[in-house]
Formats: sequence, C-alpha cells, structure tokens
Amino acid sequence: MIDARLLAAPGWMFRVARVVLVACLLMPLLGLLFAERPLCSCPYLESKGQLSGNTVDTYAHEAYARWSMNDPEKRCPTDLSELSRYTDVLDGRDAWGHSLQMVCPAPDGRFGVLSLGPDGKQDTTDDIKSWDRDRRAF
Repeated sequence: MIDARLLAAPGWMFRVARVVLVACLLMPLLGLLFAERPLCSCPYLESKGQLSGNTVDTYAHEAYARWSMNDPEKRCPTDLSELSRYTDVLDGRDAWGHSLQMVCPAPDGRFGVLSLGPDGKQDTTDDIKSWDRDRRAF
C-alpha cells in the first residue's frame, strides 16, 4: 500500500513518471541483450552456403523460366549471362567469388546451375547443385 505521506509530498508525480520513463527506455535494451534468437531474418546474417544456394536456385528456377518464355525455340542459353537480366544478382558468382557453372541438361534432365563451393573445385562434396536441392514453390 502506498503511504499517504508520499502522495502528499510535492513532486511525487514527477518521480513516478521518471521511473516509468527509465523503465520504458531500458526494456528494449534488455530485450536486445537477452534475446535467444535474432530479431530479424536478414540476408547478411545467412551463411555463404545459404546465399550461394539461393543464387543457384534463382538462376536455375526463376531466371531460366523467364528466359525460356522469351526464347521458347532454344532449350539452353548460350551462357549464364543470358539469364542475368532476369535476376537481381549483380554478377554470376557465388558467395565465395567463384563463377557459377551452367549445366544443360543437368542430371535430372532440366536446366541446372552449379556453385563450386568454398574450395572452388568441381565434383567435390561442397558443390551446391540446383538439381540436388529441395524444390521450393515458385
């Protein structure tokens, strides 16, 4: 229970307001310090493997689909640069700086894109292949 003398003292409202204000300012900071997970899902927080996989998927599924609608008489583009205008990817490179490889047809019979992975060598276990990744709904 609040003592009546505290309420009768001059300036008590300002002291309470100051405590509430400080508490409101500290709560977001405490949330940042003790959060168990990131507060947002930002592309720059993803690993290089995830970024490269997303780039491979973008070329193999989205850009190729748009290209094939505009060029229906051709089965495969001449090179990956033909697909670049259908993506927001700045260059045809993975997150490690290696050029992406075009595979047409890929082992699954479709158009494929390959990232050489961190080691930059083809046919190693770290390669990221569009035909081996789980299909996303586009």
